[in-house]
Amino acid sequence: MQMRSAALVLLAGVLVGCAGQAVGGAPSRRQDMITAEEIAQVQVQTADEVIRRLRPSWLTGNNPRALPAMIYLDGMRMGDATFLRQIQASDVGSMRFMSPPEAAETYGLNHSGGAILIVTKRR
Repeated sequence: MQMRSAALVLLAGVLVGCAGQAVGGAPSRRQDMITAEEIAQVQVQTADEVIRRLRPSWLTGNNPRALPAMIYLDGMRMGDATFLRQIQASDVGSMRFMSPPEAAETYGLNHSGGAILIVTKRR
């Protein structure tokens, strides 16, 4: 009985240790974040193309009547999602999507499409 308990404890530890990994041992992908490593793996030119390839739901959202996501570049509000076409993918260090409630709480009203926070490599 003690050996069975020890085996269960060991199995639980292995499962907890693997919780942050996807199949094949690769790190799991956060749905609210795009890293420089992910960007480097796709062959695209702009931040708009990166998002359309890796996280298209950031642009479409769940509410068709919602405004597009607001874009923040290194902490400065730049406008709506059309601004993404002006940002070179190679300049991006990371991107993070904030849900509409989180964006409204942080930045105020007019964030019914959420917010996309972009940090450049040079920052």
